[in-house]
Amino acid sequence: MATAGLNRMMLWGDFEGRRLEERWLLGRLVRPEGRRAWFEAIGPDGVPVMLSITEALNDEDELLERLRAAMEIRHPNVVAIREAVISHLDDVPVVVAAMEMTEESLGDVLRDRVLSAAEGRQVLDAVLAALGAMHAHGLVHKHVDAASVVAKGDTIKLRSDCVQMAGPVFGTAAAEDVRWAARMTTHAVTGRFPANDNDPVLQLLPESMARAVRRALSGIAGATEVAALAGTRLELMPEVTRESTRIEPLSKMAMKTTAPAVSAPKEKMAESAVEAPAEKQVAPKMDAKPKSATPRLVPMRAMDAQAALFSEPFLPNEQEPVAGLAVDDEAEVSRWPRAPYVIAAAIAVVLVTVFTLYGLLSNEPAQQKPSAPATNAEAVAPHAVGYFSGSRVTVRAES
Repeated sequence: MATAGLNRMMLWGDFEGRRLEERWLLGRLVRPEGRRAWFEAIGPDGVPVMLSITEALNDEDELLERLRAAMEIRHPNVVAIREAVISHLDDVPVVVAAMEMTEESLGDVLRDRVLSAAEGRQVLDAVLAALGAMHAHGLVHKHVDAASVVAKGDTIKLRSDCVQMAGPVFGTAAAEDVRWAARMTTHAVTGRFPANDNDPVLQLLPESMARAVRRALSGIAGATEVAALAGTRLELMPEVTRESTRIEPLSKMAMKTTAPAVSAPKEKMAESAVEAPAEKQVAPKMDAKPKSATPRLVPMRAMDAQAALFSEPFLPNEQEPVAGLAVDDEAEVSRWPRAPYVIAAAIAVVLVTVFTLYGLLSNEPAQQKPSAPATNAEAVAPHAVGYFSGSRVTVRAES
């Protein structure tokens, strides 16, 4: 797009590859916005930066004052401005803001898909935090839209090169920033801009997020109040450190086509999978002692013979009331010292039972065998009966 003062036959893209102030080498045109454009550039130290170049229309001093006020904001969700100067392109004055390098914008993401409710909540939290920091410095944004929300790594940031000083209408302008943040987030999640705080589309949002959006759409709420309704506490002042509001997928949600990661060969992967660790991890508060062949006794809870035989093994170092001793695992012997005696007693009982049953079964056939009829000779014949008397056997005849 041609600008008012620059050559109307030239577009912002025609300045790609040009040097600005003999300091920055302009690279790809990222975003043209009327008399303002964003360029990727390389600084004099070789570090990539993002340049915001605004054509001055006799207002370069005012533009420079705004940018220097924005430079005072130190917040993780605000795009940091490192330098602001007045320069020239084709002898036309421009105001240049050198900002930290950022990646895709939320607008780029929304061209492919809408956000999930969780992603939308993260965007809302980040934008409210950034607006709160700007409002705390007496600045308003006035350009809260998807193109102004960018990502650096996995951190969501709001651009700061377009801030303004609202003056006596600061309260109204700040509430309008918050209202547009709510509209933008609702659109990002549902694909629709809410008409008012009773729009049915708000029913598609989570309850806490819908409650905060309704309050923001009223046009009278500040960033801190809306964030509190959403369950987020904002830390606005520069000296307060705050964990960056992160979104897992602002860098992933753009669905870029990237080269697949090169995987390691299967042989190396197998080797790494079975590779032993360099050092053996030792549990805390444990004294490393060399193993000995002598069994080491450790505390063990009391249990009788039946529990020792039929209960599950007891861990030797388990913290239980101490009532006995057992042999430690390191000696690889039985955990119960009385087990051999119990086993021997059980074997003896089994043997006695077996022999008793055997004796009973062996005598039973003799007792139940039927006797043949006795003859007359046998009936009257005397029987020899023997019995023990001391050490001699006495035999006597009975009729």
